[in-house]
Amino acid sequence: MPNPWFQVRDDASSSGDASDTSTSAGASEASSADPPGSGSEAGGSSSAAIASSSSEPAPDNTSTSEPGDPDSSSGDASTGGAPCNDLCGTPNCGDCPSDDAMIAFDQFSIHAHEVSNASYQQFLDAHVDPASQGPACLWNDSFEPTSWPVADGQLPVVNVDWCDAKAYCHWSGHRLCGAIVGDATPLDLAFKPESDQWHHACTKAGTRPFPYGAQYDPKACNVHDFDPNKDALLPVGTLSSCEAPLPGLFDLSGNVWELTDTCAGDDPDDTCLRRGGSLYSLEVDLGCYIKSLKPRKDAYHYVGFRCCSL
Repeated sequence: MPNPWFQVRDDASSSGDASDTSTSAGASEASSADPPGSGSEAGGSSSAAIASSSSEPAPDNTSTSEPGDPDSSSGDASTGGAPCNDLCGTPNCGDCPSDDAMIAFDQFSIHAHEVSNASYQQFLDAHVDPASQGPACLWNDSFEPTSWPVADGQLPVVNVDWCDAKAYCHWSGHRLCGAIVGDATPLDLAFKPESDQWHHACTKAGTRPFPYGAQYDPKACNVHDFDPNKDALLPVGTLSSCEAPLPGLFDLSGNVWELTDTCAGDDPDDTCLRRGGSLYSLEVDLGCYIKSLKPRKDAYHYVGFRCCSL
């Protein structure tokens, strides 16, 4: 009998729940309750909801005021007084993150864990010029998360939008996980292990529906079932039971949803694919084959990212 987890779970119909929307700089904000087990994320007319029985709570829409473009006129020691338009380790672009281990597969490498707050702070300190973004992100005038700064540098960075993630990965010398060959992954190829970096890694080249094996394990990764009375983020790369499918590769399921380079278009409201579920997710949202699309401009307190090799 075929394993149902090897079917892409995509329920675009609304279950009656409102969307979990928390927009980043320059966009209007809206929110609604969506507690664990309350039903699928509708995501509005522009997004395809993941399978029913969503585990996401209401997003945290309390955001700090946006600073706009970084003021590079005075400069600092890490940037030499000019905005960064290049990669980390080059003049004016700051040091590269020290916590940047990559795990190698046959044709690419993927970050060992989600990007941490400490690494993302290094990116902010480099004062990357927002004008250096591609056409799909020209609206994004700040890379600062909607809630920042944070006290714990080892927690995964959250409250970032797709353009923030894309810019960080470029600055760090990598890219937001996409096609194994090429750049972005078309949506119709995102669940083919021979085509997509993140999917190949999570499924171990298509051999399993969860990063740790063939069956859901409620105690393997930081998901709602792991500790339903806590629902707290864990520091990146610290949960040994969620080290899979290769040694040194952590949290491809749970902790935070991960943004990837698979989008339906180039506008701020066009949807992009997030993967892996979060600390609030239930079983139905946690397989490698879950399809969850949210607008490019949106940011959530349970969504982060990791990078892949060029």
